[in-house]
Order: sequence, then structure tokens, then C-alpha cells
Amino acid sequence: MRSAISGKNAKMRGTIHKRTQADMDSNRVCRYMAIIAMIGFPMALPNLCAAAPLRLEFLKQYCIDCHGPDDQNGDRRFDGLTSEINTPDDALLWQEVLDQLNQGAMPPEDEPQPDKTELLAVIDAITASMAEAAQRFKGTGAHTELRRLNSFEYTHTIGDLLRLNIASWNPAADFPPEVRADGFDNNGAAQVTSGMLLDHYLEASEEAIQRATAFGPKPASKSYAQKSPFYFEGKASRDLPKLFQADRYGLPPLAGSQLRKVSLARGERGGLITQASFLTASANGVDTSPVVRGVYVQEKILGYSPPPPPPDVPLIEPDASGATTIREQLAMHRANATCASCHQKIDPYGFALENFDAIGGWRENYSEDHEIDSSGNLPTGETFVGVTDFRNLLIDRHEQFTRSLTEKLLTYGLGRELQVGDRSDVDTIIHQVQKESLGLRDLIQLVIQSETFRTN
Repeated sequence: MRSAISGKNAKMRGTIHKRTQADMDSNRVCRYMAIIAMIGFPMALPNLCAAAPLRLEFLKQYCIDCHGPDDQNGDRRFDGLTSEINTPDDALLWQEVLDQLNQGAMPPEDEPQPDKTELLAVIDAITASMAEAAQRFKGTGAHTELRRLNSFEYTHTIGDLLRLNIASWNPAADFPPEVRADGFDNNGAAQVTSGMLLDHYLEASEEAIQRATAFGPKPASKSYAQKSPFYFEGKASRDLPKLFQADRYGLPPLAGSQLRKVSLARGERGGLITQASFLTASANGVDTSPVVRGVYVQEKILGYSPPPPPPDVPLIEPDASGATTIREQLAMHRANATCASCHQKIDPYGFALENFDAIGGWRENYSEDHEIDSSGNLPTGETFVGVTDFRNLLIDRHEQFTRSLTEKLLTYGLGRELQVGDRSDVDTIIHQVQKESLGLRDLIQLVIQSETFRTN
């Protein structure tokens, strides 16, 4: 025990020494900045010297109890942060603190709250420090690792180069599944190039050449009949998708299979979150879960990824007997303080969509005995009584959605995760979109024209 305790104390002394050294470095920087100011050079940066102690004092007073050595709610720990933002990882943590403060999500309602003046002061302090850190770290990890074509890109490249009909033959059909990072399968750092994949490349390329150079009868291609949930095949199944979609949206049957714009009666439908594609993707095809949909809305719409549940927490399955609703089960689950901190932020975003079943159809009840309650309270204090109210609350978060979409477009376009040094370009794009009320086409152009994209 003595040895273990001594080791722990030594580690603590090392931490204290590290903090002390960082504080000394920060003080040294402040002295240099003061000398520069005295000899007449203009100070372009905000007063970072005053910002550092303000940031740390705020963390100590409002954050460390829940995100420190004793508790790490949401798997976040901030007591290791110092007055100096020394690494990109430090910057990511400070950015997360700043985002939570800007969104009004922290501190929690049941914890001591800073007054408005104090809150705005610390937001300004962190913003100034992050702007300086972003310039220091600009270029750090800002280049995509050498990457291969993913399966989708490979299929279309082969089709374009050799003029093959990839609708009837998919050269990547047997390729191993792609690894996804942040929802995308073109991340160079995450891609895996295995011996199995190389074998499939050889087989696919040989067949592609044979198909492209077969000047006689074309090789027979495999044909998979589209099967509906009712197992219609061939000609009988052609009109089924559009009939199925019309039924989902409560529309009369449509003639023809071409895309066209239709009008919906004013009501619950409207916007992305009530489309059957979005609702189906956020369920498992059989049941719905407010937790799964809540996480999906936050990740895909608002750009926030809740921390994963602890490994020893069991999944919440719907009550097959129908004795309790999923809302009642989650209420019991939130009685555990460890679970409550995350579920209070996740569940409301899923409850709002509970009137939609696993494939996007509207429903009023789970069963004859259990009516659906789609009301809720967001972590920021707003309340809603259904999906229409909820949709309006999301519309009010336009800037947060624009940031999320911008970051996803850049992540996909770059083929890598965004770094701290990319933040300034993202901020510039969002500012221009907001200022000029620009649309999606303009946003894509701004992403392509950004320094981050051009110099990747």
C-alpha cells in the first residue's frame, strides 16, 4: 500500500509541477506582451492574461464537482486543464465547455448558476483564448491521410471508366464493409485495406475487363427482384414503393413513378425530421426508442454526440407485455442519478417523435390501453407538447444546425475529422451564411472555397 500511495503522490506532485510550470509560462507570456505594449506596438489579441485565471476560476466554481477527480459526468473531466491551452486536446475540451455555455446547457438547472455578467465574461474569455489557440494549432493534423476509394466511389469509378451498367452489376458487392468515422466511410485514417479486400479488387477488376471487352453477347448479370414487405415480385412490385410512401404520408395513390412535388395538409408533417427516411433511419424497423432517436436527432441535426452509456448499464427494451410504456420505463431508469444526467438531455428529443412508428407512419397509441405522450422539456428549459412545437424549437436553433451541416460537409469533403485549427474557417462560413441568409448551394460553395478545403 505504501508503494502504491507513494506512486500516487508522486503522480500528483508531477501534476502540480506541470500546472505550476504552465502558470509560469503563462506569466512569462504576459510579461512579454506588456513589454511589447509599452514600446508602442498595437495589441491585436484580447487580454489573454486576464482571461486565463477567469477561465480556471469559473471551472473550479461551476464545473469541477461534476467533471473532476471524484465524478466525471458524461465521461468528461476538466480538472486537468491549466491556464495555458497547451495542446489540441486541451483546446477541444475548452471548446466543448464553450459550446455548452453558449447553448445554455451547462451548468445544470439544479446546480448553482453564474449571473449573466459572469457568464458573458467567461464566454468572452474562453472565446479569446480559443481564437489564439486556433491560430497556434492551425495546420496541426490538417491534411488527410493517404486514402483509397471507398466501395461507393470504386463502383462508380469503374462504371464511368469502362462504361459499365453498375445498376445491373455492382463490382463492390462482395467487398468487406467500410469502417465509418463520424458517420462517413471515406475517412482516410479509419479506412482498412486488408488482404481480403485486395483479393476482391483483383476479382472485380478481372470481371470488369471481361464485361467491358465482351463484344459479343453480354455476360449474364445477376438480377435481384425487389421484394416488398408483402412479397410482390416483378411487374407487380414496380408501383409498390410509391403506393407505400403515399400511404405513409396519408396521401391518395399517385399515378406514375416519377418524382414530383406534392402538398401535405397543414399538420404534423413538415421538414426533415418527419420524413419517413429520417424516422426509419432512427429506428430498427420494428420498434422505436426515444433514446436512439434522441441521440440521432442530436448527432445528425444539432451536431452533438452524447457520451456512450457505461458498459454495465443494460439496454432498455420495450415492455412486450404492454404493462408499461417506454416513457414509464425511462422515468424509472432516470431515478438512477448516474443515468439521469445524460437521459435528461437525450430523451426529450426522442419523445417528440414517438407519434411516428418505426417506418415513419403516424400513430396515436402504443396499444388500446396506452396513449402516446409526445410532450417534453428540453435541457435548455423550453417545453413542447408535440412534434409541431418541437420542430419550431429546432428552427430556433438555426445557427447550431448550420454549424453541424457545415462541419459534416467539410468532414466528408476532406476525408478526415476536423481539427481545432479548422474552427476559424467554420466560424467564417457560418457568419457569412447567417449574415446573407444563404442557402445550401451557397453553403457548399463556401465550403469548397474555404482555406481548409483548398489547402488540405
